[in-house]
Amino acid sequence: MIGVLSAVAPVFGLLVVGQILFRVHIFSDEFWQQSARLVYWVLMPSLLFWKLGSARFEGELILPYAAALAGAFVLVVAGVRMAGAALSLPRPVTSSVLQGAARHNTFIALAIAERIFGQAGLALASLAAAILVLVTNMSITPMMVELSRSDRDMNIGRAILRDLYRNPILIAVFSGLAVNALPAPPFALAFDLTRLLGSAALPLMLLCVGASLRFETFRLSPGPLMLATVSKLIVFPLAVIALASIAGLSGVQALVLVIFAAVPTAASSQALARELGGDVPLMVNVVTLQTALSFLTLPLTLLLAEGWFPLPPQF
Repeated sequence: MIGVLSAVAPVFGLLVVGQILFRVHIFSDEFWQQSARLVYWVLMPSLLFWKLGSARFEGELILPYAAALAGAFVLVVAGVRMAGAALSLPRPVTSSVLQGAARHNTFIALAIAERIFGQAGLALASLAAAILVLVTNMSITPMMVELSRSDRDMNIGRAILRDLYRNPILIAVFSGLAVNALPAPPFALAFDLTRLLGSAALPLMLLCVGASLRFETFRLSPGPLMLATVSKLIVFPLAVIALASIAGLSGVQALVLVIFAAVPTAASSQALARELGGDVPLMVNVVTLQTALSFLTLPLTLLLAEGWFPLPPQF
């Protein structure tokens, strides 16, 4: 793969621009918060609906795709839970380590897939995002809710369902997949509208992610911080490479999955940790460290993965 670093650099460049804009106070804190809300509630759902609704996936691709990505996810989550129990980590710490090890920054992954592989890569990345959104929201969120509950008699199921049914990303994923299943989707106007809205999602959210990083509050806490970071940036990608190879995936298909495995955890993990009783300072440190390290680890991981999954000549 030629120029992986040059393809990845502009994506991380937007993170740097976002951090600079935040530090020079051109925009207020409220601007960044409202921009992130706009992306979460409108722009990102529009992008996923457009791509999942209009793309044409090979029928035999979806099952091995889901198996490789979800299987690696389960392995990482199970490993972190066992490590947390072995190390007797407090429940809030375990909650934040889980997020750091298994969640993904969808915006960085989509942007890099599009930069390297074009629209074909973005379509495959949208499918990978749909799989991970479903798996993450149906596993990590319930685990965090459970870890935050001291009273076992409280209705955990109701809290989980409340978070799931109002999630705009999940609604967009299910809607897009439902439209895609129609023989001749009569949604040209909806696709045009969501395509225009979705085109603004990635650059704006990358700026917001950059603005959310907090280097001045970084404190090294070797145990949980390293467990989350090694699990996310090393173990997760290696698990995806192994399972994608077993599943028979190749080329762009497999490498898009590797991108999702190798990106840092979601910037929204900080807000979710605050809402669901995680260790917020640890979560801030995990997001900051992983985002900084991934500028180096992600290109290296892709170059390593290309040895298993050679690309066609046009790449």
